[in-house]
Amino acid sequence: MSDVSRLVLTVDPSSRGLRALLEVWCASFAATDPVELHLIVPGCDPYAAGAEIVAVAAGLDLASAAPIDVHPEPPVAVAVCLDDPDGLEVAGRWMAAHAARLEFERRAAANTMWTLPDVAGHVLVISHEATRSGAPLVLLGLLRWLAEHTSLRFTIAFGRGGPLVDEFAALGPVMDAADLGTTVPHGVDLIWSNTVTNLRALNLLQRRGLPVVVHVHESEYAIARTGQEAVVTSLLDSHHIVACSTTAARMLQRLCGPALPPVTVTAPLVEPTRYDRLRSGGPFGALPWAPNPDAIVVGSLGSMAWHKGPDAFVRVAAELSRRPATRPVEFVWLGNPAPFGLEIAHDLERIGVTVPFRVPGEMADPSAVIDRFDVLLIPSREDTWPLVMLEAALLAKPMICFERTGGAPEFAAPGCGIAVPYLDTAAMADAIRLLAAHPELARAIGAAAKARVLAESTPDVVGAICAQVIAEVLSAVPASPR
Repeated sequence: MSDVSRLVLTVDPSSRGLRALLEVWCASFAATDPVELHLIVPGCDPYAAGAEIVAVAAGLDLASAAPIDVHPEPPVAVAVCLDDPDGLEVAGRWMAAHAARLEFERRAAANTMWTLPDVAGHVLVISHEATRSGAPLVLLGLLRWLAEHTSLRFTIAFGRGGPLVDEFAALGPVMDAADLGTTVPHGVDLIWSNTVTNLRALNLLQRRGLPVVVHVHESEYAIARTGQEAVVTSLLDSHHIVACSTTAARMLQRLCGPALPPVTVTAPLVEPTRYDRLRSGGPFGALPWAPNPDAIVVGSLGSMAWHKGPDAFVRVAAELSRRPATRPVEFVWLGNPAPFGLEIAHDLERIGVTVPFRVPGEMADPSAVIDRFDVLLIPSREDTWPLVMLEAALLAKPMICFERTGGAPEFAAPGCGIAVPYLDTAAMADAIRLLAAHPELARAIGAAAKARVLAESTPDVVGAICAQVIAEVLSAVPASPR
């Protein structure tokens, strides 16, 4: 499609799908939107065909919808034939994606002016670890933004170490969270717990009367593994909760009931320097492999933990091996192969995967690999708001996930991705085939995803929201002896 604001369909006025298409069109766009629908009726008298189409759409409020024109020949390359098996689905998804892009672009334009609170103080930050995984990376980016834009200072305590410790140390003193039972940094004004898993440290500190903000990144499954009763008790003793998605906030409300402290919902942020590089499209480093330049690269990122769904990723690759897409497909899982790397290798040998399947391992900066993805696959069983989803969206990569898995289907719902039934790997493979056959749809979904991140997950948006939370908690809680 030469112009992403123009949808061109080849139709027969008697097509069974035409009325449904026009209903979606009228619901998606207003006359003021910069988008047009062109209906191609080959060999027709455009006036007669137009009358037939309006008759088919009798009762619809076409006057309030974006322009619809009828042509005997295509004004531009035809994108979709409505009578093709996938025609109506492609048209509907394209319209949803384009409407989502317009809406999130409007929201981003409204975010140009943020009023930062005048906030200062000493924050004790507790992180369960310092690995290159979602929650620690989000925390690192948030602290960097707060250090630059506020007068807050930090001490960071870790339950476990990891490769990010030195980067955190550039933002303030670091310590072992196990020492908090005997040593609390002098002059702490507030505790910021990054994840709900810091229970032992929080129990020790809450007895001192310090105000606590808990940034919840976990899914219900992760909370159950940590110990639901203990987590709920800790959350009820906190002063404020930051949830990374509406799905997570609803889950907390269900678990904690009406006594749940105030909850602020904000998407995670991408670390500021990385955000700027991703948004501008590079430059990135070299790839750890040489992909087929004609191939669709289907990628995922994360540790090979059960809840991340690496086994489902393998089954999708097997589906594409048995029934290929219109273009060659390669699969790449980027990240630490623990704890199920051996099991996944075992399955690969026996399940019939014949398409290229690579596991390059963990990278300090995976941007080059994500940039080569044509499709981001999120096969997780549960994931509140995957960081890789935001990073891939900044590069306008379309995303496919499972329904009922947390934040990814919430992100996809308005047209910013494709969600298929839970653990239906055949449906996930079909979605890959759909995007491979219709690159204009892949581009539209990727553009909508990028617009959503620019509206909701920029460092300035998320940083300002978190600074406001800290300011409100500090002003509401009386100072206590430390």
